[in-house]
Amino acid sequence: MTSEDKKLVSIIIPFHDEDRDQLEIVLSSINIQIGIDFNQIEVILISDGGTELDEEDMFPELKNLNIQYYRYQESKGAGFARQVGMEMANGKYYMFIDADDELHFVGALLEYFNVIKYHGDHQVIIGKYLEQSHNASGEKRYYTHQNNDWKSIMAKWFNAAYVDTIGLQWKDDLRIFEDTYFVGIACELATDIYHLDTITYMWLDNPNSTVRKDNRSFKHQAHVWAKSNRYYFETIRKQHPVTLVGDFTSYMADLYFRNLMYKPADEEAFEKEQTKLLLENRDLFEKNEDKITLIAKSFSEGKYSKIPFSGFDSFLADQRALLAKVLIK
Repeated sequence: MTSEDKKLVSIIIPFHDEDRDQLEIVLSSINIQIGIDFNQIEVILISDGGTELDEEDMFPELKNLNIQYYRYQESKGAGFARQVGMEMANGKYYMFIDADDELHFVGALLEYFNVIKYHGDHQVIIGKYLEQSHNASGEKRYYTHQNNDWKSIMAKWFNAAYVDTIGLQWKDDLRIFEDTYFVGIACELATDIYHLDTITYMWLDNPNSTVRKDNRSFKHQAHVWAKSNRYYFETIRKQHPVTLVGDFTSYMADLYFRNLMYKPADEEAFEKEQTKLLLENRDLFEKNEDKITLIAKSFSEGKYSKIPFSGFDSFLADQRALLAKVLIK
């Protein structure tokens, strides 16, 4: 690759159920951006076993866009698709946009261009994003996610050289909570995050999206949540152990409340994954039960004040039993 081929940003868009009309919405929100050099942008469309596009008719009406397209037949999830996109990318930065979302306004990309122009390069640039939803009567509602979000890919640029340096890749066996792992690691290990005080991204209200379909049933997939966090702790233990105790104890304290709010859909699968997590982090669990209890108590007096705390001792006993069961074997 020559320096002339290098782009400032590769915008990677995985899609599955979205048809051409839906894709045109997200692509148009990029095409209408103002104040930027489109020669510095490439758009990478990855069909995750979804719609097959005509490569000879790749949205010719969107004249500002340089679009690359790749399709594989079997759906493997958004994380796998984003990894494929990263391996195709020529950009100095990665930006991920879901195919059923859009950029918030015509100056969204200019905000990131200006960060780099006036403040230099950074490992991660985080903007704000709007979440669109609706109430029982169908009226639209909007919630602003601040620029301290470390769980979602939305409104973020990731420096490709930094991602490569820390060896970060998408986990191909996580079909949900995949961004919790990727974004969490990218931000936790970063020493240079620029917080952009602008809303740049719109998370559109799509009842059929992965995280909203079936009344947000993904929240009940506790086994995948445990697996995502197990991968996270594994990486943090190797690369940034100074935060490991805090991260682990917060996860354990939060898990009690999470499982009360969202009963695990597959209890057996959850116990299997949680046991693996406990076994790999046995030292942290056995040495920090008191700290876990104190954190959970603070949660019960704050963000989880409506959830009874009375069952927490039983929860800890259950966790000990999971660990003991595998150790006896």
